[in-house]
Amino acid sequence: MKFSISPYCLGDYLKNGSMNIKEYIEYCGQRKQGFDAVDLGYFWKDEDEEVKQTPKWLKENGLQMGSYIVGNEFTKPGKDERKAEVEKVKHAIDRAKQLDAQAMRIFYGYVREGFPSYEDSKKTVIDCFKECCEHAEKQKVLLAFENHGNICAKTDEMQDFVKSIGSKNLKYCVDIGNFMQVKEDHIKAIKKFMPDAIMTHIKDNKKGGEKPIAWVLGEGDINLKECLKIIKDSGFKGYNTIEYEGRTEPDQKVGLERSWKNTKQAAREIGG
Repeated sequence: MKFSISPYCLGDYLKNGSMNIKEYIEYCGQRKQGFDAVDLGYFWKDEDEEVKQTPKWLKENGLQMGSYIVGNEFTKPGKDERKAEVEKVKHAIDRAKQLDAQAMRIFYGYVREGFPSYEDSKKTVIDCFKECCEHAEKQKVLLAFENHGNICAKTDEMQDFVKSIGSKNLKYCVDIGNFMQVKEDHIKAIKKFMPDAIMTHIKDNKKGGEKPIAWVLGEGDINLKECLKIIKDSGFKGYNTIEYEGRTEPDQKVGLERSWKNTKQAAREIGG
């Protein structure tokens, strides 16, 4: 199995300026953490220059380009706001093409006033997705639709939505932890999605009150080993992206490094 890492894992460092993209790549590289690839996206400080330098930084650190990420929300209330989100995604598609990313992760949105449910938002969001998919097809970039948020994140909704779009460039990013947020069985859901998955996010949660709590991988309530086995047995050849989002440790690096150690151990145990 091949593993990449999401920049969210070190989001605190990237946001407060104590780590830049070059340093993030160096930290994740073969001489330090030993990932196979890195995911990149909107944590740039000087985007044009950093994107230009990224292929060199990756090569120097023995890494491949994993997936590109964009943080879009197509359920924003205003038409102009949604148009701006579409343009943001198109720009990200161009960057994904430039960096030769294996795929680009894309979101649906969140419950908002005027869009309280999947059915109420479907037509509006479809229009946004179709415009983005057309651009992705021109650029030959695959879009990975993630089960994220609290709207169009259930299995039947996501499958209905992708079918409604009808684009050969729209597949799935299977986040093994997010199914818990919509109270779905993560094992059953992963099995349904893997045949059409082009990305995976490997994370863990602890069951909490109203919503799960992000946790160190392999130490929460997600069956990490079984999830990795399903992914491996499906024949998936892409990068499995570690996405540690916990805040239970005093330092993100502590939780991330333990998560990475636990994930590698689980992968070894299933022959991955």
